[in-house]
Amino acid sequence: AQSLIFIGSIDAIAPISTSFFCLSYCTVNFSCFLLEISGTPNFRPSFTYYTWHTCLLGTISNLAVMFFVDYRFGLAALICEIAVFVFLAYRAPANVWGDVTQSIIFHQVRKYLLRLDSRKAHSKTWRPSILLLADSEEIALIDFCNNLKKGGLYIIGTTIIGDFENNVEITRKIKEDWIEFVDRNSLKAFPQIAVSNTLRAGFENLILLSGLGAMEPNTIVLPMLRIKKDHNKMLHSPSNNNKDIEEEEQKDDRLAIAMEEEEEKEDDPLQSSFDDDTNNTYLLPKRNSVAMESLKSLVRLTPAEMDPIQYVKLCRNILKFNRNIVMTANIHSLDFQLVVSQNIAQAVEKRMETDININGNGPPHVDIGKGNLQIESGIHGHMNKLSIAQSTESEQSNTRTNTRIESTVNNSETNYWTFTSHQTPNIRNQWVDIWLFAEDYTFNLNDATKDEGFPMLIMQLAHILLQNKVWDKAAGLRVFLLVNSKWSESDQSNFDLIVKDLRLGIDQVVVLKQPTMKKPSWKSIIDNKMKRKHLKKYYSTLNSTMVSLSSQTYFTFLKLPELPPSDVDDDEMNDKLSKMYFESMYILLKHMPPTALIATGEELPVISMDI
Repeated sequence: AQSLIFIGSIDAIAPISTSFFCLSYCTVNFSCFLLEISGTPNFRPSFTYYTWHTCLLGTISNLAVMFFVDYRFGLAALICEIAVFVFLAYRAPANVWGDVTQSIIFHQVRKYLLRLDSRKAHSKTWRPSILLLADSEEIALIDFCNNLKKGGLYIIGTTIIGDFENNVEITRKIKEDWIEFVDRNSLKAFPQIAVSNTLRAGFENLILLSGLGAMEPNTIVLPMLRIKKDHNKMLHSPSNNNKDIEEEEQKDDRLAIAMEEEEEKEDDPLQSSFDDDTNNTYLLPKRNSVAMESLKSLVRLTPAEMDPIQYVKLCRNILKFNRNIVMTANIHSLDFQLVVSQNIAQAVEKRMETDININGNGPPHVDIGKGNLQIESGIHGHMNKLSIAQSTESEQSNTRTNTRIESTVNNSETNYWTFTSHQTPNIRNQWVDIWLFAEDYTFNLNDATKDEGFPMLIMQLAHILLQNKVWDKAAGLRVFLLVNSKWSESDQSNFDLIVKDLRLGIDQVVVLKQPTMKKPSWKSIIDNKMKRKHLKKYYSTLNSTMVSLSSQTYFTFLKLPELPPSDVDDDEMNDKLSKMYFESMYILLKHMPPTALIATGEELPVISMDI
């Protein structure tokens, strides 16, 4: 005010003061207008002739007068007000002012949620909406899901066991801490907590009730089960947890021989190795976790600690709810440079350093199995045979020979590009891998029920992950297609055509001949036609192939193997099948990079060629 007096002319001062006064009255009228249309119950003006029409009229009139007096000062005053608003929005102390913006946001969100109709869902508008059943040991999984949602809903769910009345205070405290955790780590997520008498019922309540209206999760992310031998040992599959690689490999060789000898003596093919101390030697010791203490206090119970049979039932019910399953393993070995949230990246880096210091972990070990592997690469099936070192009996008695496969192949024969976002695809040395089994699909896009025709969900999720700038700069997308002897040139051409039409951004396709060993079915195991060792041997062979080709892989997507059948009436049999299933998963995922096992539960195809 004093500076304006020094101007010395009322005519010069009048336009300036008039502009700011008009703008102040305009703002007051506009605030009243917004409070009225948003239906805020506590806004009760006492002016007799008040309506939202008079508020709107006052807003327009003040703006008109401001620009009529002097448009230059009016524009300057408007810029000043916008600058003050922006400054307060980003730099003001964290106080709750009760501003009208929250009322407007609530009104608009409710309005459009009512207009969002799940019956009008279409493949063209599909996006992953994620419910993460959080794990206190896998903090990197929270950031991974945040990158995977692609503008969809993201809910972080936890469960508390007990009576609701006795857990009200702790539930409220955990909810507040989760909100602070989400805000501190710049996550676009909503925390959700369930209180239940059993762990499985709590997670099922989260799956059934999370979301609002048509905005509900379609994909459930949960950590791999850690089967406990006792309270000090648990089943987990880290790729970087071996204290001494050579010592562990010798133990594995001795164990394989012992297991085969035991199987020959067993009459019951379903006798689980979890019941015998000798066969429990393959269980890895519990890792020294250095996950954030705040996360441990937020996640009291995790799906990874469930009973095996309850975990399998939870997975079955997720599919019955028509939800997709993303079961994750080895996420703790995710490269911290791929973690977008800075705070979580620091926690992951600290954890990796601590694991290395405590356990002496080195880089992931590449474990080569027996026999020769033929790799058939390219769009027209050019063959590139890689000879893999065979392990003789004398070598098995000592330390297994480690061979690293390095394939140098002509790009014109093995690579084809469906889009050009990668400027230098020929020098890619890190990958996000997709492993597909050709016999699982008909490769007919008209057969789209739960991805029976084509692995759309796996492809879509991998493509979405690489749309993140951090992942896109770090890796390309590679597909390993495992085919049997019936795979023909026409089948290969059909696959290539589908991939190009779907525009998935695949950088490289490698076609592998499947092992001649046939995967034992659950029916054959239940009927005693196949034994447990056949299932283990199948997954061990597959694991050797996958690990040998994953030395340059950041992340792997794989179809979730078929769950044990649910029509077995014997509880003891169900328990043995469930344990056998996760025992096989451990063998499959041993020494693998971070992996997501995918099962499709949605009826709606997740990829559309209409746009």
